[in-house]
Amino acid sequence: MASTTTTTHKTNVTNLDKFLIELTAYGAYYNPSKASIRLDALTILFNNVKAANTVETDAYLLYNNAKNARADSYAVSTDIITRVANAVRSSDISDKVAENVLVTIRKFLGRSTTVKQETSVTTTEGTKTVVTKSYNSSKQDIDSKLTYLETIIKQLATIPSYTPNEANLKVDYITTIYNDMREKRTIEETAKTAHNNAIIATDKLMYSDDTGIIDLFTNAKTYVKSLYGASSPQYKALTHLKFKKYVRR
Repeated sequence: MASTTTTTHKTNVTNLDKFLIELTAYGAYYNPSKASIRLDALTILFNNVKAANTVETDAYLLYNNAKNARADSYAVSTDIITRVANAVRSSDISDKVAENVLVTIRKFLGRSTTVKQETSVTTTEGTKTVVTKSYNSSKQDIDSKLTYLETIIKQLATIPSYTPNEANLKVDYITTIYNDMREKRTIEETAKTAHNNAIIATDKLMYSDDTGIIDLFTNAKTYVKSLYGASSPQYKALTHLKFKKYVRR
């Protein structure tokens, strides 16, 4: 849907250019009384659309680059935290403390965690304990993964026996990765907001009722129909330029 929407919007912008060229070709004969569909007014508005569309395109490129940079940073963290899990398992950390860290690591890595529940059941043979297991999946959205990683760092920082010799497994290095992830996440969100604002600005010029360029060109087409007639080549040339009015958000 998003791809279709973007394609249709680009087609709208391209057709506006063609439409304006057709109107310009009529010369002085195109002279509507409605000020908003006069050639000079439409030219100004269309130039504003092209400028807004350029801003939107540039904003999208920045957002896409920021999103990719954030994804690369998260990929690095996944590799390191997988190694941290093995470092915890092979250390002198007590089983209980290690399991607490490993539970958070499994959440970060998106692996299901097993929850055991004991229930007392009374039968004719007496009372016995029944153990059931359930599996919980962790949230894997971007911000949740940041929260998991922050928790892992705090857990490891309180464990004196977590002293790996490898520099990339030490708490300081993991903290550096976390800070990089958080910074790239902030940059991504800032770029996303800028791109969304650019879309809003373009859509306002293109698709607002009455004042939007799509409605104005529809009115201009109707005026050309009144000049040349519905079967005229001038009017048919404009009807071949299709526009779809909608808001992309």
